[in-house]
Amino acid sequence: MIRNILTQSPKDAWEAIRNYIVSNNNDKDISRLENILAGSAWDLWNTFAEHNPSAIENIIGFYETQSIGAAALILDALSLRELPLLIDGANKRRLNIMQSGIYATVLPAETTVFANALGFSLRSDLERGKTSKLLPDVYTFSSGLPFADCEISPQVKILYWHQFPDSILHNARTPETFKRDVKQKLTSDDFWQFVDRLLTGRKLLITSDHGYAITNDFVEINDSTQHDEMKQIYGQKRFEKLNANTELVPSTPPLELALNNYRFALGRRKWRASGGYPALQHGGLSLMECFTPFVILTK
Repeated sequence: MIRNILTQSPKDAWEAIRNYIVSNNNDKDISRLENILAGSAWDLWNTFAEHNPSAIENIIGFYETQSIGAAALILDALSLRELPLLIDGANKRRLNIMQSGIYATVLPAETTVFANALGFSLRSDLERGKTSKLLPDVYTFSSGLPFADCEISPQVKILYWHQFPDSILHNARTPETFKRDVKQKLTSDDFWQFVDRLLTGRKLLITSDHGYAITNDFVEINDSTQHDEMKQIYGQKRFEKLNANTELVPSTPPLELALNNYRFALGRRKWRASGGYPALQHGGLSLMECFTPFVILTK
């Protein structure tokens, strides 16, 4: 299946990629697919938004199609690696899984960009209970409190953006400790009691604003000139705003692509950066950064 994406239409190729990711959502399997996508089929990224189910459109549509209560829980930086934890936890607690799968995030895969796409200036707007023109009757909340301390108001439609696991991602000592801590939280009674409170009188959509890449496993750029250019352009980040004079770093296959008025680091590549390149990162063009999980639950 993996190599077939080179001969398929963009629509069919992205469908095949999504199906493969759902069935093989571990980094070892995904890396083989990503190397083909970045090394031979990079033009597919130009059709990413066109041929994949949009997280933003589906969150908005979720509220519009509910005649009864509806809640969405955005877990910041939750990746497809964690989707099995949600499904397993729901099954153990005998919740009804109405639907599950993957969405395409808005690019760049970054919190503020996602908030903007939902009609908010910043994620912190939700802490102040602001609404947006896209979600006019949805009451918003955001916090990084322990799940046991998160209060749920009785409104019919709720959007709760929780800062976990992004709140621990950037300071994680190793990918292994991060994944261990995330699993501990997502299998805890505190988390599922929080889910239960959101589900009371409502259907619940659990999703994310973006995923993350385990960049410890990425390959460092060998060419010294290209390496230094990428380091100067991006530093510890994986995307930057384009400007009128932008020239992409010359390389075949490319090291970066320009999309949506941004330039993005492409695939599983990294470079040395001041302070060290982060072990976990998001904002670039790799599958685990740009696709997010979702599950829709009822009691």
